[in-house]
Amino acid sequence: MAQLKMYFKAGTPFEKSECPEGYSITNYSGEDDIASWIDCCKNGLIGDDAGKEAFVSTIIDHDDLDPFKDVFFLDFDGEHIGTATAVYHPGNRMGEMHMVGIKREYRGKGLIKYLNDVVIDTLLKRGAEFIYLTTDEWRKAAVKGYLTAGFQPVEYDEGMEERWEKVLTEYDIDSVEMLNEDGSFYKTVRKRDLPKIRIGVFGTGRGKTMMNFCEHSDKAELVAVCDGYKPALEFAEKGYGNGKIKFYDSFDEFINHDMDAVVLANFANEHTPYAIKCLKKGLNVISEVLPVQTMKEAVELIEAVEESGKLYAYAENYCYMPAPRKMRELVKNGVIGEFEYGEGEYMHNCESIWD
Repeated sequence: MAQLKMYFKAGTPFEKSECPEGYSITNYSGEDDIASWIDCCKNGLIGDDAGKEAFVSTIIDHDDLDPFKDVFFLDFDGEHIGTATAVYHPGNRMGEMHMVGIKREYRGKGLIKYLNDVVIDTLLKRGAEFIYLTTDEWRKAAVKGYLTAGFQPVEYDEGMEERWEKVLTEYDIDSVEMLNEDGSFYKTVRKRDLPKIRIGVFGTGRGKTMMNFCEHSDKAELVAVCDGYKPALEFAEKGYGNGKIKFYDSFDEFINHDMDAVVLANFANEHTPYAIKCLKKGLNVISEVLPVQTMKEAVELIEAVEESGKLYAYAENYCYMPAPRKMRELVKNGVIGEFEYGEGEYMHNCESIWD
């Protein structure tokens, strides 16, 4: 079975931590260090009966690896008690976190963090755009440590998404953003036993997109619908009235319904006041279109979000389409030069739709 793969992307918030008192980081200095390296890597990375040949095959024979500058040890009282290797592949500007291990008697103390930090710091300074590693889900402490350090799962082989769902469920981690193998965003993966998000939709026209999604999703549930135009509301009730959904023609009554988030799919120029009402009620908000017309509205909405502590999302989807994602990748990788300045406008003739 293929191992799990994870990426750390350059630009991810990172601050190297200092080793606690009594611990230090040193480099591989010669053959006398091989026995300690073997002890650190037993029980998972190499067999318990492994010898010098394990060091040769995984370190000496590894592409782009210089053991004297790439192999690190975590020391305590002059003893090598942990190891990690930082490999930089200049051909694709990729970094590799390789052979990370701690001696048995020092496991469970959170010490792996200091080795992770050294490798990340080293590879970022060498110019790595991505740092990758492979691991197994049964290495629970290691996987948790990588996630905490900022590594993200990669969808690169059949069944990876389902395996990560199991990992998150077992480790009691709510969710994590998963990447494609090219480093672009794939999807948010969630643990399997999370309760469904209870969604309310305001506006039965364009709101049908979310209403239809909730009908088939195992992560969200439509619980309430609101529309001030009664014929539209009645039409929606016929299509979605399963006995579990409450229908309202009053927005003030609608936001008193027991739910987690409201999707605003009302008139495009009227989102801000309704978003603020929802936030003040303690509801998370998704605006179906750009929500503000003026800077004053923008400030009012930002203040409402900050005061409520709730999530506000603008449901723009263009940034997830293939062409913009490819352009972002080209810019980020410097293929078309360094980005200095940009402007954007929503080029859409709405005269036939709204006054």
